[in-house]
Amino acid sequence: MADEQNPQRPTDGSEQLFSFGVIADIQYADLEDGYNFHRSRRSYLLFSRNMDDSGLSEPQFVQYNGGFSQEQLHWLNEVLTFSDTNQEKVVIVSHVPIYPEASDSVCLAWNYTDALAVIWSHKCVVCFFAGHTHDGGYSEDPFGVHHVNLEGVIETAPDSQAFGTVHVYPDKMMLKGRGRIPDRIISYKKEEASHS
Repeated sequence: MADEQNPQRPTDGSEQLFSFGVIADIQYADLEDGYNFHRSRRSYLLFSRNMDDSGLSEPQFVQYNGGFSQEQLHWLNEVLTFSDTNQEKVVIVSHVPIYPEASDSVCLAWNYTDALAVIWSHKCVVCFFAGHTHDGGYSEDPFGVHHVNLEGVIETAPDSQAFGTVHVYPDKMMLKGRGRIPDRIISYKKEEASHS
C-alpha cells in the first residue's frame, strides 16, 4: 500500500537530481479583521447557490475553504501546456486539496472539479501536494497524479514533528517523512493515461 512504503536510497543506480522540503499548515490564512495579505476584502457568494433546506448540498462550500479563480485556472492551463510541450514534470503545491479520495470532502477547494479538469487535460503533472486537512491523506487518481495531503504541524504534539524532504530522481520522487509525515514513493506515470 502506498501509504506504508518506506523509501530508502535507490539501489538501481538512479542519481538524485535535487531535493526540497515540505511542511503544511504553519499559519492560518484567514485574518480576524477580514482582510487578506493584500489588505483588501473579498467576499464569496457560494453559500447562496449551494444551500438547500437541510444545509450544504456540497460539503466543501464552507467559509474556511477557498477556490480558484478563472484567471488562476487559465494561467495554470497555460503553464501546464508549456510543460507538456517541453516534456517537463510538474509538482503542484496548494494549501487546499482538490482530490476527494485523498481528503475529507469538507476540506476540498470550492471548485476542485474545475482544477482537476485542468490538471487531467495534461500529461505533465506528477503530484499535487496540499495541507489544510491537518490529518493528511494520499491517493493516486485515475490519470496517475499523486495527491499528497500533508499532516499539519498545528495538530502535532510538541514532542513530535510533521515535515519531510522530497528527493527527486529521473523516474520517481521519494518523500522522506519526519514525525507524522509518512514516507512515500511517488512513481512517475509509466503508461499514458487517457487524457480528455
